[in-house]
Amino acid sequence: MQNRKERRRFPRSRSSFPMRYRLIPVGTEGYLHASVEDLSPDGVRFRCAGTMRPRTGLLLELQLPGAQAVRTFGRATWVRELPGRDGFEVGGRFVDQSTSTRRAIEQHIGG
Repeated sequence: MQNRKERRRFPRSRSSFPMRYRLIPVGTEGYLHASVEDLSPDGVRFRCAGTMRPRTGLLLELQLPGAQAVRTFGRATWVRELPGRDGFEVGGRFVDQSTSTRRAIEQHIGG
């Protein structure tokens, strides 16, 4: 089996905290709940109950521990069903991220 080449600019930091997300285009279902698994300044991996397709646009609300929730836009890069009907795991990349959101994420990872 061939190793995949790592394409991330920043390594992911294991983290566990709640988050919410909305699919773009925004529908009537409102925010959906999820749990962050790991985080970097460029992206996030999270678990959720619902599925989505890769390249789906996302409005993400990260509830960083000890800080105010931050919002950013993202895009699902991959989606994987978890065994045993435990939901889905999603790898996402941040897009159109504000400077203050990026700083809050970097502070959480570094602190």
